[in-house]
Amino acid sequence: MIARRQHEHRQHTADRLTAVLDTGLLPAELTEMALYYRANAHKDLGRNDASRTGMQQVANADGRLAARARRGLANLARLAGDFPTALAAIPP
Repeated sequence: MIARRQHEHRQHTADRLTAVLDTGLLPAELTEMALYYRANAHKDLGRNDASRTGMQQVANADGRLAARARRGLANLARLAGDFPTALAAIPP
């Protein structure tokens, strides 16, 4: 029951963030934040490709959340078993 409620919550979060992002009305910093949290919701829902796409967009923007997004990309690569990519994402 708890897992189902959490799944529904994450789905609701992803849907609402998508609706807000689709308006195109957010300033850049808030768009970055919405993309990041939607990517997290996708990860929690097991949608790793969608999560990776969102995290990559945030990392490429090189804004305030870029470092978190790069760590998220490394974690997603690790979860996918892509250890060379995960290791390459770790700063020296």
